[in-house]
Amino acid sequence: MTQIVLDSSVFIKLFINENDSDQALKLIEKIISRDSVILIPELFSYESFSAYCNSKFQPKLEDVFSLFKKCQPYIIKAPLTQELIHGALNITKFGTPKSGYPSFYDCVYHALAIQEKCTFITADEKHFNKTHKKFGHIKLLKNA
Repeated sequence: MTQIVLDSSVFIKLFINENDSDQALKLIEKIISRDSVILIPELFSYESFSAYCNSKFQPKLEDVFSLFKKCQPYIIKAPLTQELIHGALNITKFGTPKSGYPSFYDCVYHALAIQEKCTFITADEKHFNKTHKKFGHIKLLKNA
């Protein structure tokens, strides 16, 4: 059974229409059809609903709940352990003052993928560019 860590930036594209929302939908359909497991850190739901609140064009809340329910059988929530925090903090150190450093939130997802020896799928090209060479275990949505 394949495991992936799914960034909230990908899930959000399922209910907030963006340029690559169709790719996010295809990825979710592929995950579901293959009975894959989606690993998410505890902050996933908070980030998703925060994006919902900040969206100019809010979809119906019931539609967002429906998406969560559809994905629920495939989701395993990972607790924010000391090991995961240490892994994330390590990743936050890789960047430059000019380009900036990866956010702790993004690094939690990435550290989870490293910890579980699987792939973190994100739509965040800045995080990818800062971390993929050093840490691996990451793929952009457009290449997933």
